[in-house]
Amino acid sequence: MDDNGSKTLTARSIVEVTPGMVVGGSLALRDAPGTDGDGERATGWEVDLEVGDWAAGPHLVVALAGGENWRAPGDDGVVPDFLAAQGLLTWHRPVDLGPVTGIEPLLRLSLVDPRRGSPATPGCW
Repeated sequence: MDDNGSKTLTARSIVEVTPGMVVGGSLALRDAPGTDGDGERATGWEVDLEVGDWAAGPHLVVALAGGENWRAPGDDGVVPDFLAAQGLLTWHRPVDLGPVTGIEPLLRLSLVDPRRGSPATPGCW
């Protein structure tokens, strides 16, 4: 919902370092409602690494994201930072079992601190 006439800007870039390895990153300037009702900007960023693909064998995706958590301002109006990390590891093995063409176990790990640097989360990250 647009509440102040401002826009959100987002940019993303990826680079194929070697065949099967991609590094990416993004930056966002989010149109966020301010504590006084005026629009403000909240900044977010992300970097990621992808090794392998979904076709066969191992596939690893790891990402780190951070920025200003404009949805969780403190009582004093200060917007805390957030930091999140996620990793996915899959292994696709083709099989020939009629309609089943592959088996792909998945391991996923996610960590997040939505109020980084806030007294509400002492000792996180």
